[in-house]
Amino acid sequence: MKIFLDENMPHDLVEDIRAKGYATESVHTLGIVGVKNGELYRIVQDEYDLLFTKDAGFNEWAKRIKVDHRIKFVFVTSP
Repeated sequence: MKIFLDENMPHDLVEDIRAKGYATESVHTLGIVGVKNGELYRIVQDEYDLLFTKDAGFNEWAKRIKVDHRIKFVFVTSP
């Protein structure tokens, strides 16, 4: 399983998830901080299984798009 973390997720979470054996990258590790939601989706849609975000706008955008996509969005609401 490949996991991607949006820029609003804690930076140290990448290493924590990797330590559990999952291939994990983030906006920070790829050096694409500030990329818009649509562009981020295009970058990660075929490479990753899960995308974690705290961005409610990204979550709503993902619900509105009418394309089949492999990646699943996980909207995180905790601080």
